[in-house]
Amino acid sequence: MYNYELQSLYQTYGEYILLSLCKDYDNCFAFKLKEKSKLSTHVLDNDISDAIIDICYNLIRNGKYTIYPKLEIEEELTYIKFSSNPISNKKIDFIFPSDIASNHERKKVIRSLTKLDSNKIYGDGMKWLKFMSAMKKKADLEIGKLGKNFYIYDANWSDYYNDYYYVHRKIRELIAQRKLINYVLDKINLALVDLLKLKKDDIILFNGMSLDSLYSLQDELEKNNRSVNSIYKELHER
Repeated sequence: MYNYELQSLYQTYGEYILLSLCKDYDNCFAFKLKEKSKLSTHVLDNDISDAIIDICYNLIRNGKYTIYPKLEIEEELTYIKFSSNPISNKKIDFIFPSDIASNHERKKVIRSLTKLDSNKIYGDGMKWLKFMSAMKKKADLEIGKLGKNFYIYDANWSDYYNDYYYVHRKIRELIAQRKLINYVLDKINLALVDLLKLKKDDIILFNGMSLDSLYSLQDELEKNNRSVNSIYKELHER
């Protein structure tokens, strides 16, 4: 049975992670050396996007993941292929970053969301109908307490939290997402520089909101230097 709450966690750090920080999905990435980049001739944006989403999804779900990069040649094109299958003797090992959440905290959130599955809460038939509203509120509040530093439950947040609290947690969520992308991309860049014998600065960059800008927004919010509404708009309408 579909577990909405758990799937929301996986999507936040998987399917939606790039779009959360960069609304222009077709231009999420750039190459540091621009037209001088040799790496740019071997990597397609869609391939790197798919690889990062896949890695991040498996990291939040399982805590660790390994991919194998391989140099493929097709006609006159030489490109990098990423696979979770051992297609080469090169591998990149990933572990969910402890500065986002410890392995214990990550597992605790997943375990708690599994227990709080709304399908189970609402799946006991009509006899529970009169208690449904109270049970939903209890579940939402319990979910809201989970993973304060790296997970936020968006559904119906305005029913329970004020704007300041929501925006503050949203910024922290985006910081966690950006840290995860940075970690994954740094490891991929190191592996590709080695595999292709490139200059150390011939790397891929992510164009989404930077950690510096997110920390700046958090600081402005906490010091009341800007309205909550203006920060909310910047987070959602950029």
